[in-house]
Amino acid sequence: MEYLLVFSLKIRTIIMLNEKVSILIVNWNNKDVILECLESIEKEGYISSTYVVDCASKDKSVKMIKEEYPQVKILRLKEDLGYGGGNNHGILYLLKKKMEYIFILNPDTVIRKGAIDKLLDYMEKRENVGITGPKILSDDGTIWSAGGIIDKKRFSGGLIGIADRVLTHYDEVSEPGFISGTAMMVRASVFEKAGLFGKDFFMYYEDVDLCLRVKEKGFKLVYVPQAVIIHKESSSYGRNSPAQQYYMARNHLFFIQRNAPFSVRFRETFRLAKTLTEHLKKGEFFAVLGILDFYQGRLGRRDYWR
Repeated sequence: MEYLLVFSLKIRTIIMLNEKVSILIVNWNNKDVILECLESIEKEGYISSTYVVDCASKDKSVKMIKEEYPQVKILRLKEDLGYGGGNNHGILYLLKKKMEYIFILNPDTVIRKGAIDKLLDYMEKRENVGITGPKILSDDGTIWSAGGIIDKKRFSGGLIGIADRVLTHYDEVSEPGFISGTAMMVRASVFEKAGLFGKDFFMYYEDVDLCLRVKEKGFKLVYVPQAVIIHKESSSYGRNSPAQQYYMARNHLFFIQRNAPFSVRFRETFRLAKTLTEHLKKGEFFAVLGILDFYQGRLGRRDYWR
C-alpha cells in the first residue's frame, strides 16, 4: 500500500511538471543522434512535452521522429534559421501556450536520470533564477561544461572545466558567467523581459549574448551539478569544422560589438592583424573568412562549405 502511494505521488509530480515545462530541440539533419536524445527524454516522462523545430532537414530525421515518437510535436521551417532563429521560432510558439519553463536542448545530447526535474526543482524554489544549466559531460566521460566564463580581457566565452577528468571538481552549485545553450532551463518570463536569441549570430555566442541580457534584467544564472547530461558535440557541424571556425571567429567579434566596453572593442580592432596571423598559422582559413565577413557586415547564415 505504501509503495502504491509513493508511486502515485511520483506520477502526479511528473504530470504537474509536464504542465509547466516544454523541451525545445532544434534539428538540422540530426538523424544519427536525435532518436537517442528523444529516448532519454521519454525515460524521464517528458516526451509528450517535447517540441522539435526542424530547420528544413534533408535527411530522414523528421520521418524517423514521426515513426518512433509520434507524441513529439514537430514545427517545420522552410529554411535553416540556425540555432538562434530555430529556437526563437519555438520559443514564440511556446510563449503563446503559456508555458512556465522552456528547456532548450541540443539534439546530440542524452539526459541522465532526473536531470530535468532537478533543474526545475531548483528554479521552482527561487524566483530570481532565470536560467539553470546542468553538468555537461563529453561522451568520453570528461567535463564538457560546468557553466561558462567570459574573459574580461578579450571578452571571449570559455567553458568551465572542459576536458577535466576529475568530475568532483565541479560538484558545487555556482553562478557562472553564462550557461551553455547546449542545455539550458529558462524561465519563460525571461524571454519576455530580456528578449530572444540574436538571430544574426546564426550559431555560436547567441547563448552567451542572451545570458548577459538576462543578468542585466536582474535574473541569476545558476549551474546545478546534480543535473547531468551527455553531449556528443556537434553532430551537424564537427569540432573545428569550417562552419565552426567561421561562426566562432565572426560571432566573437559580433558579440564584442554588442556587449563589450569601448576598451575591448578598440583592442580587438588594434590587434586584428595578429588575430588573422594566429588563425592562418593554425590553418583556420574559414576563421579568417569569418573575421573578414564581420568587418563587411555579413552576418546570419553563410553557406561557403555546403
